[in-house]
Amino acid sequence: MAADEVDTNGVDAQPFAEIHATLAIPPGHPPAEKVVVHPADLDKLPFVALAPEDTTRHEAEAIFHKYGVAPQVVVETAYSSTICAMVLAGLGCGIVDPVTAIGFTDRGLVLRPFAPSVSFRTLMLFPNQKRSRIVKEMADALHKERTLLSQSHDMASGST
Repeated sequence: MAADEVDTNGVDAQPFAEIHATLAIPPGHPPAEKVVVHPADLDKLPFVALAPEDTTRHEAEAIFHKYGVAPQVVVETAYSSTICAMVLAGLGCGIVDPVTAIGFTDRGLVLRPFAPSVSFRTLMLFPNQKRSRIVKEMADALHKERTLLSQSHDMASGST
């Protein structure tokens, strides 16, 4: 499993999951009062950014540019978990993978949808050779779990 910005030369890379990002916000921060956060809500606010090579960051920057907003990047990191910790420490807000961020909500982290949405994409990587039975079984199990989680999320959010 790898993020979509990984070098896929020499491997068979297959799309595995696409997850809509959320905005991590410290408690009491103005965007925390919003139901959905829009680009204008982030203009000139302190922002904990994903690493420059991250494709989700590229999507977000294109949206910021389109809407003429400029969050003030205070720190960059490759990991949503680090963004969550820094946001909780009061450094600003940041775009995160909601699956990773769930572990921080019990400590007060506020998560809000961001619109227009940006996504985290995950690839499943395989060697360019015949796959063993155990590799095939593991891939099948991961696909089934992803489907179950997706269906569970759809039911919880009221989507179909």
